[in-house]
Amino acid sequence: MQYILSVLMFLGLTGCATLTHDVQEVGENKYTVSSVGNSFASSNEVFNAALQSGKNFCLNKGKKMELLDNNGNVNVAGGSGIVGSNAEQRIFFTCK
Repeated sequence: MQYILSVLMFLGLTGCATLTHDVQEVGENKYTVSSVGNSFASSNEVFNAALQSGKNFCLNKGKKMELLDNNGNVNVAGGSGIVGSNAEQRIFFTCK
């Protein structure tokens, strides 16, 4: 019982964390940003973090983001597909 409580407490403290990298210019008014999630973040959460970063970047320029392309994958370190796996999403966008 105490083990289950410890696991639940750990999950509550770690949450679904994502790390979003800085926006990089890859062409004239073309940008990319990537986001990586921990073992508990879904691909959708990681994608939304990258998307929000792109939207904020364009908003700071007084423009709106237009998604050009995206790709993502799941890197499985532990082999189970759940524990030890990290979702990664990269988006390409322009500001209009």
